[in-house]
Amino acid sequence: MAAQAKGHSAKVGITLIQGGRRIPVAQVGNSGLLVRELDAPVPAGEAVLLVKIDQQQKRHRILLPEGITEANRFVKFF
Repeated sequence: MAAQAKGHSAKVGITLIQGGRRIPVAQVGNSGLLVRELDAPVPAGEAVLLVKIDQQQKRHRILLPEGITEANRFVKFF
């Protein structure tokens, strides 16, 4: 009889919070982030990157030096 593999698929959510707005993030990498959708431009300045894995969450303060626009939803951050 073959052994069955047991696995866990984590629920992961990434959200950008800026000025009270919550913006869904599609990808985060070393060079920047890509927002899923954008209803209005995000000005340059400080923001919080909220990373939630299952029931645990971490907040990371970041700086968006150029802001985010619909034309450029991939942005660098520090």
